[in-house]
This record gives sequence, C-alpha cells and structure tokens, in this order.
Amino acid sequence: MLLQHKNIGNYLKKKRTLKKLTQSEVAHQLGYKSAQFISNWERGLCSPPLEAISMLIDIYGLSKTEVVEFLIEENKRVIKEGLDRHRKTKKA
Repeated sequence: MLLQHKNIGNYLKKKRTLKKLTQSEVAHQLGYKSAQFISNWERGLCSPPLEAISMLIDIYGLSKTEVVEFLIEENKRVIKEGLDRHRKTKKA
C-alpha cells in the first residue's frame, strides 16, 4: 500500500506547487502547527484523512470530481496489483 500513498503524495505535491504554496502555508490553512503532516503525505508515508482532502480541494482550487476520480483510479490500480501479486504467489 505504500505505493498508493506515494502516488497520492506526488499528486498533492504537484497541486500544491502549482498554487505556489509552501508546506507550512498549507499546514497553517489546515490548522496544523507543523508542516510535518504535509511533508509526510507528499513523501508517501501516509495519506491525508478525508477531512483534510476536502479542505485541500478548496485550498488548491481543485475540482471535487477530479480528486474523486484520481482516488478511485489509484485505488483500483492498487487493488488490481495486489490481486495479481496474490495470484502469482499462489501459482508459485
């Protein structure tokens, strides 16, 4: 699942940098005292909670539909890869 977090992190970093925002600025807007949460998300260590994603949509000026479609496609990819790995392991 780390790969899933990494892809979401790359997506969020791209959107943040397009808005020319620092991690600290985003953290402040989300109500965090430290940018460490944003850094962890962008490095793929974890994914933001749903509430934060909702707020990021507003902060980054994103389309909710775009974000939902990205998250659905990313989860579909991760599930398919997991199933493929499971099948290969079972056959071996």
